[in-house]
Amino acid sequence: MPKSVACLILYSDGKEQQSLLLDQATCEVTIGRALNNQLVLDAPEVSRYHARLVWEQNQYLITDLHSKTGTQVNKVRIAPGQALSLTDQDIISIGSFNLCFHNDLLTEDLESTEMILDPGATNVANNIGYQTIQLNDEPLSALRVTTPQDVHNFPLKGIVITVGRDPACDISIDLPIVSARHAQIQRTEEGYEIIDLDSANGLLYQGQRIKQKSLQNGDIFQIGPAVTLTFLVDPSVDIIPIVYDSVVKSLGDGIIVLDRQHRIMDVNPSGVRILNRQKSEIVGEAISALFINQPDLLEQYRLITNTSLLTKADTYKTLPIWTFDRDEHPHHYEMHLAALRDDYNRLAGYLVVLHDITRRQQAEIELLQAKNTAESYLRALRKELEIGTQIQKEFLPQDLPERKNWEFATCFRPARDVAGDFYDIFPLPGDCIGLVVGDVSDKGVGSSLFMALFRSLIRVFAEQSYLLALRTIASSDNLPQMSDSGFQAQLAELSYTAPLKAVSLANDYIVHNHSNANMFATLFFGVLDPETGLLTYINGGHEPPIILDHQQKIKARLAPSGAAVGFLPREKYEILNIQLQPGDIFLAYTDGVTEARSPNKAFFRESRLLDLLNEPVDSAASLLGRIESQVLAYIDTANQFDDITMLAVRWLAQASDSKR
Repeated sequence: MPKSVACLILYSDGKEQQSLLLDQATCEVTIGRALNNQLVLDAPEVSRYHARLVWEQNQYLITDLHSKTGTQVNKVRIAPGQALSLTDQDIISIGSFNLCFHNDLLTEDLESTEMILDPGATNVANNIGYQTIQLNDEPLSALRVTTPQDVHNFPLKGIVITVGRDPACDISIDLPIVSARHAQIQRTEEGYEIIDLDSANGLLYQGQRIKQKSLQNGDIFQIGPAVTLTFLVDPSVDIIPIVYDSVVKSLGDGIIVLDRQHRIMDVNPSGVRILNRQKSEIVGEAISALFINQPDLLEQYRLITNTSLLTKADTYKTLPIWTFDRDEHPHHYEMHLAALRDDYNRLAGYLVVLHDITRRQQAEIELLQAKNTAESYLRALRKELEIGTQIQKEFLPQDLPERKNWEFATCFRPARDVAGDFYDIFPLPGDCIGLVVGDVSDKGVGSSLFMALFRSLIRVFAEQSYLLALRTIASSDNLPQMSDSGFQAQLAELSYTAPLKAVSLANDYIVHNHSNANMFATLFFGVLDPETGLLTYINGGHEPPIILDHQQKIKARLAPSGAAVGFLPREKYEILNIQLQPGDIFLAYTDGVTEARSPNKAFFRESRLLDLLNEPVDSAASLLGRIESQVLAYIDTANQFDDITMLAVRWLAQASDSKR
């Protein structure tokens, strides 16, 4: 009884050439000039891989494979790469060939030349002489997949063949080292190419990871150490023994094959060299001969092979072993031991791989020596840094001054072992107090050395400037005519302003003697008269200190009155002053406070600092404690980026009348 089928009827020059039955179960027909297509149209206007016909989603689809002359359906050229659904009696035109598609044709209506189109074979039509279609038995190309478990040849059918761990792939390799969709093999005009699909372990070709490569017969690709892909144009030739023999003989590692009684059956050239004996002397001997001088190792070997420690073919154990070469030099090896099993999972013998680790062990010894040397150096360096840290701490005031109705507090937290920040509180003539907060540029040991220099220069030049000014007054011709009140006024003025000349002197000294170091410091130097509350100061490019009144409101900011110290030659610094009142708080700080960084690199910022100043405090020390705790909480688990330094002064009660 006739049945309904789908088929293609091939015409050339208006004449019917062949009827091709289509099988939905296996229908994936490639059409082109190349001999490895399922339907070959041998004409120059036909591309090597011209079009593809497939059964998908309960319909037949035709796709032009980016051919040179195009594919037409009912005289309309279809877009390359886009599938078009075929309907009954559609005419597919490829060059001078026409294919009439029938979706529901009775078999009794077909010509006697009918055949079922076999996707695994090649069917040839030649428009010269109008030969009928014939089967070509040229073998398909194949991909040989070699794993620790087996070797299998996969014929390359279709335009795109996927390779991966996913069972839905055309070639499925169920190993963890293979990605779900690892690679694909794609048919091109010239043949085949392989493309890595952004896999985790990649494709290695000749030891290099590749993204895409045109395939040549015999190309070998690695996926990790366990999977080998070999492209074969003619897979009927079994090259595995040839490859294995070549690889084993060329390996630098020693390869020894043992039988179940642990006798040596075979050994490669590297194994002969390692054992320092003739191969004829080795084969047939028990492996225990390797352990004559190493009884502990022999015991470990027996323990491993006599238990279930080697239960699978892909399980191996490693043991240390040493031998002597022909020059009696000792060599150390890692001996990898694996069980060999037959197709029925029965123990067939053992594989021993001897890997020379002599150079590695020597390198490890040298590395350990270098590590010990480095650790010794680091311990010495750490000791030196500890000494430097202690010396730097001694540069800072050990005791804060005590004045009736005044509080002094400081906070100093270096970011490293030594710091570039510094502060100082020291007595000046006229019962005044010098207040200094500075921040040397850069960080580390260099900054710490210049911190000591800046601190010392300010102290020395402050006292020297006062004494020189006092000598000038004493030698003045007007001194005999000067009244006591006038003399006292000059002394008071001198005690405020003369020490501040230390800033200009320190600036010129640094610029003149250390300009090549490119080091400078932002610095605030104030002279406080505890009797009157007058604060006379110079701000050399430093963060403006804050004056808070008794209600914790910001009363003033002491802006810079000159550039950073040591930055510009002959810099002129303006001397300014501000009158403090009882209850006022003076707060100076370095940028390590406002530029403290959180774990996500965000700055603490000045706005957060100002918010902390709104709440009342019991003392100058409690104010600094509050700020420090909030900054450290903000830094959290991040590394402290910069030194944190603060100085606070609080006037507790009404002072006596002003001196002036």
